[in-house]
Amino acid sequence: MSKRVVIVDGDPSHIASFSHNLIRLCPDWELTFFPAGAEALKHLEANPCDVFVSDMALPDSTGSQLLNEIGKIYPQVLRFIMADSFDKDLVMKCVLGSNHFLPKPCEPEAVRKAVDRAVTLETWLSDDAIKSLVVRIRTFPSIPSLYFEVLKELRSSDTSAQRVGDIIAKDLAMSTKVLQVLNSAYYAIPRQITDPTEAVNMLGFEMVKSLVLCIQVFSQFDKVKPYYFSIDKLWRHSTAVAHAARMIARFEKLGAEVADEVYTAGLLHDIGKLVLVSNFSDEYQQVQERVRKEGVPIWDAEKQVFHASHAEIGAYLIGLWGMPLPLAEAAYLHHSPRRMGTSAPATVALVHAANVIVSENEIDEGQFIPEMDEAFLARVEFGERAQTWRDLIAGKEPEKAKVRSGQPQTWTRPQPPATTSIVREVPQWILTLVVSSAIFLVGITILRLLGLW
Repeated sequence: MSKRVVIVDGDPSHIASFSHNLIRLCPDWELTFFPAGAEALKHLEANPCDVFVSDMALPDSTGSQLLNEIGKIYPQVLRFIMADSFDKDLVMKCVLGSNHFLPKPCEPEAVRKAVDRAVTLETWLSDDAIKSLVVRIRTFPSIPSLYFEVLKELRSSDTSAQRVGDIIAKDLAMSTKVLQVLNSAYYAIPRQITDPTEAVNMLGFEMVKSLVLCIQVFSQFDKVKPYYFSIDKLWRHSTAVAHAARMIARFEKLGAEVADEVYTAGLLHDIGKLVLVSNFSDEYQQVQERVRKEGVPIWDAEKQVFHASHAEIGAYLIGLWGMPLPLAEAAYLHHSPRRMGTSAPATVALVHAANVIVSENEIDEGQFIPEMDEAFLARVEFGERAQTWRDLIAGKEPEKAKVRSGQPQTWTRPQPPATTSIVREVPQWILTLVVSSAIFLVGITILRLLGLW
């Protein structure tokens, strides 16, 4: 369906090139551009829109004031604000409010992806019960400031592991946690790593970025420790799922990008539990009791109590953070992947499978163990892989992975032809003659240069 999109940008020099490129990239959108907020408001009186995007700096108001006014008059409109991504206070206000965030400078492709993500989330979370629960939530975990520092450094053209390690080392709790993850049994490193810079080198930039985000988000709830819920246990489960999903991605040769994506998705898949337990402690205790007494899945118990599950709330939060849609989709569908659309079948499948396998191996009396959706795995061409993946995670020797039709293959650098294979095709006497002649000619040349021939 065509989306009606209004964009307000107070910079005339920027809007010319930006509008031209966005129109070319999004031919299916009805795009209207304005240099000021008042003109856009007047336009909306007769021309409703689906999406409203505003620059923060406008000649007649601020972008946040304009979007707040739009929200009061047209609450159904998806609202985005464009501003410097390192204005942390503004980002927090956006995430805790109803506005989505677009970092400046903003490329047309980023706008397209952000709008598509927001529309998809609205489709998933269109249930009134979910929206009413979101309104009741007082505290969403915020994107940590250290994450922005690391992100800024990684975007630098001359970034290095040393500089990223120095940023992490400034936060004792963060550096301790990163080193703890690296030195865990998952990595089986033969010696203890104690230097954050070395940890960054070994983990890689993408994994460090994910860990910084997730560790600090979890740490925001250190003071929220109801006796019936262990945040530390949730963190261990999340890291185990992340590691398992990445192992499967590498085994299936899905490429480094997918491996990084499923790792982050695994870390974030249960983040909705943090939101629910920190905002509704008493009600979440009821959820836990239903699980223990009735043996029902936790997501069903959450639906009974809240009319929404941690999977849906987690997807909502990830979407508000502006993170890639596959991460939100993996959180939303990790218990029910067959409801998946078409955006990221590998990410959804691997996080779902990893969550099931890790849950099967956890000793938690009275806890419902989720079931592997074999029919879904077959639908996305991972049929009959579940037991192989269980063996892989358990450290057993799995059968060799079969290449799935349409499966992305990892790129390998072409190797030069081996000289040995060429040499073997030439008779030995010819090689001897060639080498001897070459030595004879070199010897004569040297003697002539010395005046001895």
